[in-house]
Amino acid sequence: MAQQNTNSPVKKSTRPNRPVQNGNVWFWVILGILALIIVSFQDKSVKSEKVLTYSEFYNILKDNPQTHQIKHLELTEGAENSLKGSFANGIEFKLNIPQRDD
Repeated sequence: MAQQNTNSPVKKSTRPNRPVQNGNVWFWVILGILALIIVSFQDKSVKSEKVLTYSEFYNILKDNPQTHQIKHLELTEGAENSLKGSFANGIEFKLNIPQRDD
């Protein structure tokens, strides 16, 4: 029988362990899923802003004592007068108004 050489050095594998690689992959997968969840919640919380024409705004304003559609208004005076506001349902709007509007 052939004798094995017990004095030979043991060869070590240079290949990384599989569980470490799988753990690293799972970390990135979970991190990606969390990022997608955060982005999806931010999109829902951002309210859309509608640009109204003056005639659309005037018709809504005229009926507002009965309908209570407009919740908040803010006038910004300057070279161009602009109105910003929000409807009762949470949608924000903006429009430019004429300089002399009686």
